[in-house]
Amino acid sequence: MLFASTGYIYLTRGDDTTTSTLRALKGDSNPLDLVKNSFIFTFLFMETLHWFWVFVAMKEDRREWMVREATAQLREEEEKKFRM
Repeated sequence: MLFASTGYIYLTRGDDTTTSTLRALKGDSNPLDLVKNSFIFTFLFMETLHWFWVFVAMKEDRREWMVREATAQLREEEEKKFRM
């Protein structure tokens, strides 16, 4: 959802920020439109980067956990062999 929102805002931005700024200064549009669009785009972009970082970190942690579990199972199997 975040990626789609960020892409939508990026794709629907004005053709030229200079003309958008001039229109805002003339009074043809609300001057806060430029700020709102830029702020929301920046927020959504940073949020998307944050969740991507969380996903990558969790993936690395999962890999480390799997290695720990595999070594623990091997250790248990070796202990069972020595007990017999």
